[in-house]
Amino acid sequence: MPELKKSIGWKYIQDTKFDRQKLHKIRRLNIKPVALYKIYKDVQFIKFSNIIEIKNNLSTTIKNRKSHRDYKKESVTFEELGTILWHSYGIRENVTDFPFRNVPSAGALYPIEIYVYANNIKELKKGVYHFNIMDNGLECLTFGEFGDYLVNACLGQRFVTQAAAVIFFTAFFRRNMSKYGDRGVRYIFLDAGHIAQNMILCCEALGIGACSVGAFFDDEINRLLGIDGEEESIIYLLSIGKKKM
Repeated sequence: MPELKKSIGWKYIQDTKFDRQKLHKIRRLNIKPVALYKIYKDVQFIKFSNIIEIKNNLSTTIKNRKSHRDYKKESVTFEELGTILWHSYGIRENVTDFPFRNVPSAGALYPIEIYVYANNIKELKKGVYHFNIMDNGLECLTFGEFGDYLVNACLGQRFVTQAAAVIFFTAFFRRNMSKYGDRGVRYIFLDAGHIAQNMILCCEALGIGACSVGAFFDDEINRLLGIDGEEESIIYLLSIGKKKM
C-alpha cells in the first residue's frame, strides 16, 4: 500500500473525492469555458448523406463483441464510417439550440473530439480528418499515407496500419474543467468510454472488427492531428476494419 500512495494516480483520486463535510470548501478553478464543439474553417468538407439503419439484436451484438486485430484488405465504405461515427457521437436532437448527442456526458459538455485516419475507406482519400458533429461530416486536414508513422507511435503495434481506419479520441480539458474543476478530468475519461462502446458495438453490428488502443506516444499522435497536447490531447485510439473470419 505505501508504494501505491506515492503514485500520481492514487493522489489524484484522493484529491478529487467528494466529501459531505468538505464539498462546499472545494476550491473553484478560474478556467474560462470554451466552445462545445470544434469546427475547422477553410478546409474541404465531406458530408455523410446516408446513415445505415442498424436492426441487429442488441444481446447478440454484445455477446459477439471482441477485439479484432486482423483485418481483410477490403475497404470499409464511407457510408459505414458515417454510420459508426453518427451512432457513437452524432447529434440526436437540438433542444433550444443545444446539441444533445447519442451518448451521455457530464453537464452535456462533450469534451471529446473525434478524428479519423482514413487508410482504406471507399471513396475517401488517405489522410487525417476531423468529425464535424454539427454538420455530420468529415473535415479534411491532411492527405497522405501515415501507416508507418502510426505503427511507430503505437509502440510497434502493426495492426493499426492494416486497419481501414484509425479513430482518435482527443480531450478538450477546458471544456469540462471550466465547470467541474479537477474532478472534471474523471468525467472526460468516462465520456471516452461511453463513445468507444457505442462505436465498437456499432462496428460489430456492421460486421466490422474493432480494437481499442491505449498504448501510444501521446505527443507523436498529437503532432499527427495538429493539436497542442495541452488544451487538447489524445487519450484513446480505435482501429477498425473488415474482420477476417
